[in-house]
Amino acid sequence: MDKTLTVTIHDADKVIYEGSAESVSSYNERGNFDILGFHSQFICIVNKTITVHEIGGGEKEFTIDMGILQVFKNVVDVFLGIDVIRV
Repeated sequence: MDKTLTVTIHDADKVIYEGSAESVSSYNERGNFDILGFHSQFICIVNKTITVHEIGGGEKEFTIDMGILQVFKNVVDVFLGIDVIRV
């Protein structure tokens, strides 16, 4: 089975990254974490940076204020430019 992730990072009005990756790293309220292939369904608020570890060894790092990261069936979507209300 293919453990490649399909990653899309959306800004408020455009897609700023779209590609395949071996993993994705970011930060949430508990600290840093990694998303690998076959990760369970997951959603969280992310901050600081998002690092896409591309197939073949390249890296793309995005500095962010805050966003929402969602993982479902090896698809990682990150939504930036969204106001988040903390309860």
